Amino acid sequence: MISDSVPWRYELLRIARRLERKTRQEHWTERSSFRVEKDLMMAGYAIRRLLEARKLSDSLAAKQVPVVRHPRIGPIPDFYNRDEIDALYDIANPIKDQITLAHLANQIIHSFVLVLSCDEVEAPYEGEDGIEVEGSYLFNGYFIASEKERMKHLYFLDSGTLVALCRSIAMEDVVGVDMRRDANGVATITRVIASTDPEWLAEIQMKSPEATRPYA
Repeated sequence: MISDSVPWRYELLRIARRLERKTRQEHWTERSSFRVEKDLMMAGYAIRRLLEARKLSDSLAAKQVPVVRHPRIGPIPDFYNRDEIDALYDIANPIKDQITLAHLANQIIHSFVLVLSCDEVEAPYEGEDGIEVEGSYLFNGYFIASEKERMKHLYFLDSGTLVALCRSIAMEDVVGVDMRRDANGVATITRVIASTDPEWLAEIQMKSPEATRPYA
């Protein structure tokens, strides 16, 4: 259990900045791919740690994350073919979907299939000497599926969605926590409130109407 969420939120903010830069990087190396995969794994772990520690507001914890789902049409992915996603899943017919924050974190942490996705900016072409020149690509997201989910479908997580999610978690301002003790005297957290929650704004308005009045 973590007691201070600030270092985790700062790390998510750094991840968001790094991934945003990667979406503009045209020339890639194996090291580049490693760093993008590492940031995904760190983001998934940080999100799950914050969720389990009740360091996120209830409204943010309940957030539905937009993804694209690709049903399985081929054999069940194994250690030999899990990168061959075009033959395993229906990539040509994506289905828009939404999953919970906790489900996304588990897909990342327990990913059995993990393939980086790129948009083709410039297709390969044949140079004057007859030698094919490699095209250029921009990183745009991840194809992921956990060991359990790989049997049913593959998810695509857009890089912009992940960057925005990391930023929203990093910048969240938690202003209140409700706790209760059960019959055995064990304290549990029953509600976590953010400064943007309507109920909190309503409470502030009732206590001090001037507090939420916009500046002239």
